[in-house]
Amino acid sequence: MSASTSRKSQAGASPLNDLVYDFVSILQAKAEGLEASEKYLEDAEREQSQECVDMLNRIIEQDRQIVEDLRVHIKEMFMSEGQNSERAEAETATQRQ
Repeated sequence: MSASTSRKSQAGASPLNDLVYDFVSILQAKAEGLEASEKYLEDAEREQSQECVDMLNRIIEQDRQIVEDLRVHIKEMFMSEGQNSERAEAETATQRQ
């Protein structure tokens, strides 16, 4: 059973569509990973391991970009979902007339 199927059966109808929920979950995981990498960077600096510092800095830079890309994408998904919802409401109102 997929996470989205499990989520639907547990929570009933979700106010978020599955893709939005999935991307929010990815964002959360990436943000937590970024936070951990920043802590590991402090450890590498304390140990004066330049190779590890360099690697962690690359990871942090990439993760920050991915987090920002996800944030923008999720915002666009919400905007698109809102437009689709408004369009569906307008169609329903037209059909009732």
